Amino acid sequence: MILSQIASLYDPLRLAVPVILQGKNLMRSMITKGAASGSNDGGIKWDDPLDTSVVHEWKTFFKELYELEELTFRRPLKPSNALGNPSLIIFSDSSKQAYGACAYVRWQTGKDKFDANLIIAKSKIAPVKQLTIPRLELCGALMAARLRESLVKEFQWEFESVYHIVDSLIVRSQIQKESHGFNAFVAARIAEIQVKTNPREWWWVNTAQNIADLTSKPCTPEKIGKDSAWQNGPKFLTLPISEWPISQKCESELTDRIGITMTVAKVNQDITNLKVIAVERFSNYHKLLRVTCRIMA
Repeated sequence: MILSQIASLYDPLRLAVPVILQGKNLMRSMITKGAASGSNDGGIKWDDPLDTSVVHEWKTFFKELYELEELTFRRPLKPSNALGNPSLIIFSDSSKQAYGACAYVRWQTGKDKFDANLIIAKSKIAPVKQLTIPRLELCGALMAARLRESLVKEFQWEFESVYHIVDSLIVRSQIQKESHGFNAFVAARIAEIQVKTNPREWWWVNTAQNIADLTSKPCTPEKIGKDSAWQNGPKFLTLPISEWPISQKCESELTDRIGITMTVAKVNQDITNLKVIAVERFSNYHKLLRVTCRIMA
């Protein structure tokens, strides 16, 4: 019943992902606990009753799902007083539980006045095999890069500028480097990010200002309601870009780098003079020359 309830949720744009994420986390927790039990039948079966320790959590989650019926999102994405071409801003983040990305379109509506609106969000539960936070952050950045590619392709708007914003200095610094200097996991993701985006589009922001935190950590419906930061983006999106709290600083010490050892070898070739022709046996120089030419021919 639990799985069917989660699967029945229809949210193609993932606008309610911060709430739905809680159900996915609870589901994974049940599966991993069942696997950890060590039973040959895989732990929890389809029709097994819930453990009393998680019943309360599921009841709370299903109550929040009913509250989603009252949740509304502003549409259309373009305000009536929009000027010029819009900007695309994509945030990404991760936690030990999940990683994700969310995209906003930002229009100028007057002198130093701007309006932002959530377009789409994506989130994915972290693998059961635990990854480091920097690697999960990189997975979130790759999700953002793929999201950007699909949005640019689908929208008829020509985006004036694109901003990828992360709160991980390590990830931003990795994207500025050549991919071949990292191990296979990191290198493959950096290479794809660099193909789909321009490294100069990536910016760092303080964790408190990264709205994509909601794609990796569950929250209640109230936090994503009308006029919330989730729907309209962080407040700084309404300011001129020169006033945004973002920077392009990098981390000097990067993880997942490959140590390269260079060895210089000097080879001494000992050439032994081979006596092919016994010169002392020839009394005539021209005859010696003819014989030498025949041997070398």
